[in-house]
Amino acid sequence: MIEDALSDLLGPRVRFAVRIPGEVPLTALMAPEEHLAARAVDKRRYELAAGRDAARAALRLLGAPAIAIGRGRRGEPLWPEGVVGTITHTDTLCVAAVADAGAMRGLGLDAEPEEPLDRELWSLITTREEHVALQDDPRPGERARRTFCAKEAAYKCQYPLSGTFLEFEDVVIRHDADDRFDAVFQRSAPPFAAGTTIHGRFVRAGAHVIAGAWIDNEGETR
Repeated sequence: MIEDALSDLLGPRVRFAVRIPGEVPLTALMAPEEHLAARAVDKRRYELAAGRDAARAALRLLGAPAIAIGRGRRGEPLWPEGVVGTITHTDTLCVAAVADAGAMRGLGLDAEPEEPLDRELWSLITTREEHVALQDDPRPGERARRTFCAKEAAYKCQYPLSGTFLEFEDVVIRHDADDRFDAVFQRSAPPFAAGTTIHGRFVRAGAHVIAGAWIDNEGETR
């Protein structure tokens, strides 16, 4: 089950909730959130409703106030004080995860369909090092998908701390054999120096691959 996979990925300090876009009514949006969907197409509006509903469910599990979740200048969710969190969604899955900011400094999730990434996109999302690694992989399309997924999780993890929008070439993903990865900064994004590594993991959940990355308050990653 997807919940079991997420529990294994996230560990005991993180609370999460799963929703299916289209199964959550638009009325799940709280009044301060309605403007976020005002100009969106229906598909995006239902994804937004599912994400905010999942976020509030996760906050309740954490014992935090289940309040309206605003949106920052780069589209990031604005969490209650003392909480770090992340939301990810595909056409068929939405996951929100939160943790106490006293235990974690950063948290990022990304879910993607577990299918090969189109070849024409490889050069857009990979560095030279990553592109060379694709050529040596027997399943390069799947590796490209996971590379994209890991970058998205790492970007979400670091952004609340750095406030820096990273391009795809700003982080290199190095894959391990046991579904773990390192996301290595290629440029400075204070407080992260060039060469800083955020560690992460993948899990398979249904028809999805999900990447998780996080930084605890000692600077260590799980």
